[in-house]
Amino acid sequence: MALHHRLAAAALLFASAAHGTIVPRLPFDKLVDNSEVVVHGRIVSSWSAWDPGGRYIWTHHRLLVDDALKASGPREIVVSEPGGVIGNVGMRIAGAVPFAPGEEVVVFLYRTPVGYLRTTGWCQGKYSVMRESGGGRVIVRQELEGVMPARAGVTDPGEGIASLAALKARVQERLRRNRGGEAR
Repeated sequence: MALHHRLAAAALLFASAAHGTIVPRLPFDKLVDNSEVVVHGRIVSSWSAWDPGGRYIWTHHRLLVDDALKASGPREIVVSEPGGVIGNVGMRIAGAVPFAPGEEVVVFLYRTPVGYLRTTGWCQGKYSVMRESGGGRVIVRQELEGVMPARAGVTDPGEGIASLAALKARVQERLRRNRGGEAR
């Protein structure tokens, strides 16, 4: 069995035994500060592929950007999360952030050492956007499935955020404070 197949199998077995991943809880300001990119958009497709070294499987999600909140750039980006299936080889990482085609999200992303954009703070960096029927409010919900952010006396990253407009305003306010020279 090739090395990358053995590593993928071992990762799958280890992840299956775990019920969740414990990650440090990020205050909202740190979520913004630690992210290279923050965008609002829609997932249009997903695919899995080996990393450049051929050791790990990653699932990549093409996102069409509606609004770039931090960092400008292309109207389309790729969000990558560890794990996935290629042929008959699968790799599952407990706490990896799931995405689905058609899903509308606001994502906070950092660049991994291999150059992929990945959610900051695991699922803390993903907010699902939901539109109430009849053209009503547009609300957001932070998806914390599969991870347990350690409390350590820190408030929830999304505390006080219920609408898409409020989330965007809070990101912009943090960016304004950073430009104004306030300490991070």
